[in-house]
Amino acid sequence: MNRPTRVESAAATRSALLAAATALFMKDGFARTTINAIVREAGFTRGAFYAHFTSKDEVLVSIVAGLADEATPRLLKLIAACTTGDQVIDAISRWVAERSQSQDVALLILEAARVGELANNGLPALFTARWTIVGEAIAKFFPDRDLNLRPDEIVAIVVGLTYGPVGSGLTGHDAGRLVSVALRAVLGTVHTS
Repeated sequence: MNRPTRVESAAATRSALLAAATALFMKDGFARTTINAIVREAGFTRGAFYAHFTSKDEVLVSIVAGLADEATPRLLKLIAACTTGDQVIDAISRWVAERSQSQDVALLILEAARVGELANNGLPALFTARWTIVGEAIAKFFPDRDLNLRPDEIVAIVVGLTYGPVGSGLTGHDAGRLVSVALRAVLGTVHTS
């Protein structure tokens, strides 16, 4: 068996640190999780941590960015499999219903928004870029929609309902159904061809 290269080893270390941090942030919260706890959970040293990250804040940003990077291709694949606007809305509504069952991601996003210096590090631009890509894929199915509704705003509606208090089940509403109703309302006539 070949020994991993230095690059492969570094990537594995970074991945293990991110996985440990994600688990701890979700279990104990961002504020209560220490760098020592992250490295202990991952099985590495503080030196390994600082070889990959400058701070716990940077770890949180990396986690949230990674989640956005995971969701974007998944949504694009769901949309690409559709041939009608109705199918797009149904596919997104199913995705929302599934995602809203666990609010762990919502908590991480809220933590990222709460940490002061994270607001200026490009996270809003990252979300807007990913949301625009997905929104443009959705918008193609709705040529008669209000053109004042930007593609990123289409996805902002979806994300807001998925990860907000409604999506948590706190209000007793079904987030998937609400997304379906909201998208049908804001996108207008659904074209079946």
